[in-house]
Amino acid sequence: MKRIIVTLVISVLFLNICAPAALAENESVPGKMARKLGRGVCNVALAWGEIPKNIVTACEEINPYAGWFIGLIKGVFMTIGRTLAGAWDIATFLFPLPSDYEPVMEPEFVFESMSYLE
Repeated sequence: MKRIIVTLVISVLFLNICAPAALAENESVPGKMARKLGRGVCNVALAWGEIPKNIVTACEEINPYAGWFIGLIKGVFMTIGRTLAGAWDIATFLFPLPSDYEPVMEPEFVFESMSYLE
């Protein structure tokens, strides 16, 4: 029971960090810095989501059998890239790198563009 409560508390904390970062549009420099930090934390914590996301996308685009293999390979590489991009955002959130605190990867968050959720 204690594990469930700890898991729920951690999940709520991640949602509190990730949701404002995903919803903010026009903001001041401190807001952009906070968004970049939140984006970095979310991308490091949720980078593993690239694997199932790419498997599903590849299965839809190619076929279910080849999609599993291609999606898995692409997902592993995208996970590494998203983790590194998130670490970059965390390390440089105080500086406008790249220009004006823009994201390093597109989409900005791992679950932002999932065709099966639309």
